[in-house]
Amino acid sequence: MKNNKNILIAGIILMIIIITGHVIIHQVEDRQKLERQQTTMQLIANTANTLDQQLSMSLSATKALGALIQEYGDIPDFDSLAKQMLEVYGGLVLYSWRLVVLSKSAIPLKETNQL
Repeated sequence: MKNNKNILIAGIILMIIIITGHVIIHQVEDRQKLERQQTTMQLIANTANTLDQQLSMSLSATKALGALIQEYGDIPDFDSLAKQMLEVYGGLVLYSWRLVVLSKSAIPLKETNQL
């Protein structure tokens, strides 16, 4: 009888230890998951901020080129000027565009069509 009682007590203690271990492991895993999510969100925010800054710089070059065309009309060697402006302003240069003032539209250059 006493032996059965000891076995029962040992079983209860073992179950308490197993449940406690399970709860601790679950909490550690939840904390690690939250840390990974926070790290991922920070990386996404940093990437978005960098992309926003680069796009803003690229748009600055585009706006400056647009202002020049509005002011002076047709610009000889526009492609060379545009390339220099984009180098000065930096940012993302995904496509090269030639503005057509008369039709007020944009025409992709031959190099863009090959991308």
